[in-house]
Amino acid sequence: MKTINNESPVDFLMSNMEACTNWDHFLLIFWEYWVASVTLDSREFQMVFANAAVNRWFFIELEKQEDEFKTLSALYPEVSGSAKDQLYCELVSKLMSRFPLALLANAKKREPKKKLKAQGIAIAAFILNQN
Repeated sequence: MKTINNESPVDFLMSNMEACTNWDHFLLIFWEYWVASVTLDSREFQMVFANAAVNRWFFIELEKQEDEFKTLSALYPEVSGSAKDQLYCELVSKLMSRFPLALLANAKKREPKKKLKAQGIAIAAFILNQN
């Protein structure tokens, strides 16, 4: 889990956009950065990072911001290069202040203890701790 520092989301995204070798890598870093911002520890991070519903929500919201970027890019075709990248990062960084409370609560929920029996002996175990 990465630690969130004092760098603004726009600066973080810009520096990673320049450093990433492909777009999928950039999106993975952005997803990881967002998940780290809504979780408190590594267990929560793993649970949210692997949650399909939260992931789907994130990428739907990202697509909305990208549509806004495309609209603005069409209105101002003279914006290009790093200024265009800056505009993109400013628009998608809005996701850093958005989060689906119900989906996150469900993703972070720990499973209750289950009682297992082995040869008539009750064994309490967390489902999450089993491999």
